[in-house]
Amino acid sequence: MFSRTPPDLDDASVSLAGLGGALKIMLVVLGAVASFIFVLVVVSRWLRLDFDAVFWTGGGAFLLAMTLIRPWWFWHHPKALFVRSILTDTGAIILYVLLTGSMIVTGVRRQMAINRARRECEVAVAKANDVHDRVRVLYEQGARNLPQSDREPRSLTCERLLE
Repeated sequence: MFSRTPPDLDDASVSLAGLGGALKIMLVVLGAVASFIFVLVVVSRWLRLDFDAVFWTGGGAFLLAMTLIRPWWFWHHPKALFVRSILTDTGAIILYVLLTGSMIVTGVRRQMAINRARRECEVAVAKANDVHDRVRVLYEQGARNLPQSDREPRSLTCERLLE
């Protein structure tokens, strides 16, 4: 009863050339994503910034650039076409710009909160009278309620901030 394939798939086949083309595209996309993440890691380490903040800011900047440039692979993607069909081109641009703004603001707010907490930790460690006070500062104080997504830490201790 279920052994027969659907009629539209009876003659379906994949050629080696088609498979090779798909693999080339996949390698290019994976290379681009890996390069983007590598650049973000280098920038965050070089400038001593939080990677998550740099990731949000960089992702927002990339989305903004793609919204303004509108390459075919971005602007004619099925999800973008769906959004454009509902909101029109102008509405989609406004939505994407608002999304990029929220991503960039999240990254900047996170980095500003970390910088403020790092300065407070440096002052608290400098004011500590003995080793016990320093240890207490390092493990009990820090940044709380950081802007974040599900996987990022919501709080960082002074030990982590001063690394």
